[in-house]
Amino acid sequence: MEYSEFYKKYEKEHACCPRCHSRDYNITLVGYIYDPEHPENYKDGNSVRCHTCGWRGIKHDMVPEPEKMYWTLVCTNYKENTMTKEEASNLADRLTELCKDEKVYFYAVKKENY
Repeated sequence: MEYSEFYKKYEKEHACCPRCHSRDYNITLVGYIYDPEHPENYKDGNSVRCHTCGWRGIKHDMVPEPEKMYWTLVCTNYKENTMTKEEASNLADRLTELCKDEKVYFYAVKKENY
């Protein structure tokens, strides 16, 4: 398979943050070797940081853009403002699990982001 054809497909399959499906991220730009005889072995190891939810990983771990876009519900603990990052992440995970059939995803973000 020709590289340009392969990379278009690869880019579609690894386009979004796996946590929140955002395309708003920073990425390093290191070149990785493509072997046309073994395209299945290609792994883009560039570091990625999602601006929306803070996820960090590599390009290869990213996911395709969902067929449907979903609204993001942002909530905060206004009364006490004491929720830790771990507590917020645990709550987001529990809410995501409850809503998995509807394909709704929750994630924790810092308050100053909103």
